[in-house]
Amino acid sequence: MRHNTLSSHDKLKIVEEAKYNGVVNTCQKYGICQTNYYNWVRKITEGEKLALSPNKKKRYNDFFTLNKENETLKKLIEEKDKVILHLLSLNPNFALSHFNGLIH
Repeated sequence: MRHNTLSSHDKLKIVEEAKYNGVVNTCQKYGICQTNYYNWVRKITEGEKLALSPNKKKRYNDFFTLNKENETLKKLIEEKDKVILHLLSLNPNFALSHFNGLIH
């Protein structure tokens, strides 16, 4: 499993699993390097600290709101690209240049 295709939820589950099964075994199971795992743990810890700080509650909420919005936008872009490629497959004579800059 590639670490850049994992959702935030998946990463949290992997971190939780590593608490019980060990970091090395869990990282091997999912095919991720330990450096990535520890980066996730660091980010989770930073988020927890923000959550517990009363002065930074708004920033913490903004962070997670923006993170969710970012995930949604990435999915929308993927869907748009799939639709464009599907339309091109239906009409291969249609010039790809019409979609210049629209496919990522």
